[in-house]
Amino acid sequence: MQKGNALKALNIIHKVLMMGQVLFASVFMYLIYSNTVLPMGENLDKILQVAALVIAFAGIFAGMALFKKKLMQIREMQAGEKKNLVCTGLHALYNGH
Repeated sequence: MQKGNALKALNIIHKVLMMGQVLFASVFMYLIYSNTVLPMGENLDKILQVAALVIAFAGIFAGMALFKKKLMQIREMQAGEKKNLVCTGLHALYNGH
């Protein structure tokens, strides 16, 4: 698969996954506010809040670690490879990928 097609595919997948989350949230907000489905018990509320915080912080730290790893890989590249990487990035931005 070519780089342009791969970026288009990732863009489409990202949009579809985001729309799925928005649709899921809107359907369940409607169901809860219309009293069709009652919310879970309040004793579970605190546990879910803590779980959400732990998952969020784990995601933040994992993202930072991945960013640092990729940044180190870019620093270790030769000058010609860096120029090729920048040109590819600029080409993708210019063409709207």
